[in-house]
Amino acid sequence: MCIVLTMFTVHNCALLELLIPKLIKGYFSRNGSSHLKWFIKYGFHKRSMGVLYSTALFRSSACILAVRTDIISKDSEAEDYVLAVFIYVVGKILICTTYVILAVTLMSSQSMKVKFHSIIDQLDEYMRQKQLPLNLRDKLKKYYNFKYQGRYFKEAMIHDMLPVKLKTDVNLYLCRSLVMSVSIFSDLTADQIGNVVELLIPQIFLPNDTIFQHGTYGDSMYFIASGTVAIYTHSGREVCHLEDGAYFGEIAMVLRIPQRTATVIAVETTQVFVLKRKDFAKSLLKNATVMEKIQRVAQKRLRLITKFDEEYKKMLFERVHGRFSEQVEK
Repeated sequence: MCIVLTMFTVHNCALLELLIPKLIKGYFSRNGSSHLKWFIKYGFHKRSMGVLYSTALFRSSACILAVRTDIISKDSEAEDYVLAVFIYVVGKILICTTYVILAVTLMSSQSMKVKFHSIIDQLDEYMRQKQLPLNLRDKLKKYYNFKYQGRYFKEAMIHDMLPVKLKTDVNLYLCRSLVMSVSIFSDLTADQIGNVVELLIPQIFLPNDTIFQHGTYGDSMYFIASGTVAIYTHSGREVCHLEDGAYFGEIAMVLRIPQRTATVIAVETTQVFVLKRKDFAKSLLKNATVMEKIQRVAQKRLRLITKFDEEYKKMLFERVHGRFSEQVEK
């Protein structure tokens, strides 16, 4: 914007350099005297219009920046002095305006960063006042840094101000990588995907956060947008890792097992989208193809978790039994 404004101003000042002498000559010339002194002095009245305009552009730029004083001489007419002063004043106004625009632009670009640091300062004060342990303070800061990426904005307020159609478009865009990577979404129509996306709830888990525990009530399933989670059996044996595009928590949703059959822990900072049971019933449950896929995955995982758990328990039993036998023999 500053560049356009500068070019526009310099161009118009150059036109004034050409037009004002012509107007003065046309309306105020007496006794055949010429008022095109700077034209005649340098012989530009005999050159092409392009050269004449370029020279006028140079003169106006010099006046705006006040970098040359020899443009006005003792042979200059009164209108040359007036025009030079006018262009000089316009130049100062232009420079001040440019500074203001740059300052406003810089401040607006930094305002979200300033707000973020203000929130972090408030968070620090809150943590000190509540005497939170250092590890919890570190987790809170990591959460804010991951969520806002150094710029604070009122996401809920912005989202609430959008009309329904725009909300859907924004949600689809934000979840585009999730929609592309989660296999079950390929069997849904665009409208069905839009309906599911509107029901998803974003959540962030930091490393070593427990997403859900074995034996707790399962009322939702999770889709991984980014990050990695580890699945553990009830006995504590690791079954597998799940990454971007995977989903978990479906066993409690489709196999009529209300309690969680495993424990899920975030390996790294992980962003997931949560689909509640009631929303699952309104969206995915109605699609037979999707339900069949989810049920197959759920049954396979349940068998794997059960197998790992039994093997681990057997191993522990044999280890304890072996130690007990050794003690008896001694």
